[in-house]
Amino acid sequence: MVAVVAALLPLSACTTVSKAQRYRKMTVGSWIMAADSLDYIPVPMHEVFLPSGQYRFYVYSDASCSHVTATVDTTWKIKNDVLISRVTYAR
Repeated sequence: MVAVVAALLPLSACTTVSKAQRYRKMTVGSWIMAADSLDYIPVPMHEVFLPSGQYRFYVYSDASCSHVTATVDTTWKIKNDVLISRVTYAR
């Protein structure tokens, strides 16, 4: 058993994940903008970041988030440790 573990350690040392890949993995998911965010606006919305680099945010008519009043589609990427998004469609 010890020999197997020792044999696997060098392989794991060869696997490196870039900072951009880690940030990308942490970003994917559904988010609600925090009130203390630097770009916070007091409009009910949530954001969805997909692994494909697509990003959509939904704007709601009120805090119950039951009626979508607008959606905005963007692309996103991590470049030089910064999240960059570009609007591709708004409706």
